Amino acid sequence: MQPKKKLRFVGIVSRPLGTDGTFILADTERHVSPMQSHADIHIGYSVQFTKQFTLISCKKHGTGYAMKVQEITAPESVQSLREQAVYVDEEMLVKHKDEYYVDEVVGCMVIDDAFDTVYGCIVDVWTLPANDAWVMIYDGKEIPIPVIPQIIRSVNILQKVVRVTLPDGLLTLFDHDIDIDRDEEE
Repeated sequence: MQPKKKLRFVGIVSRPLGTDGTFILADTERHVSPMQSHADIHIGYSVQFTKQFTLISCKKHGTGYAMKVQEITAPESVQSLREQAVYVDEEMLVKHKDEYYVDEVVGCMVIDDAFDTVYGCIVDVWTLPANDAWVMIYDGKEIPIPVIPQIIRSVNILQKVVRVTLPDGLLTLFDHDIDIDRDEEE
């Protein structure tokens, strides 16, 4: 039995390109490079729910990639896949020494960069339009940490440590329960 492949997110199906079923892969991860033809790729809304396709070509196109798969031969077929994620076998990607896959931060301890205070542990990653957020459990609450250079100071995947400079008030932002129905009762 062949070992199960570790699939990694590489980008989002954006739009058709031309009339032969080629599509634009946008929002690509930094590890993506032109991939070999006849490789398996997977397309779906999450890694658990994908459909397998056979890659014919993958070429740099602007800020993304132009991809052609064997099973898609018309732009109308691309439309049904728009906004779905593309995943590939981890072994197809090039990762340099100091790089990491975003899901590798899950399980990392969050430590204050100046005072070495341990805040909590990252339990989830949110992919958002403006910037990602890494969700940390702090004092029993989920606290989203914006992934921007002013906050995330360093990431050490081998030591499972993320060093941060948190903005004032972030840890207390979720201290109060909000009663959404309160205004409707008045």
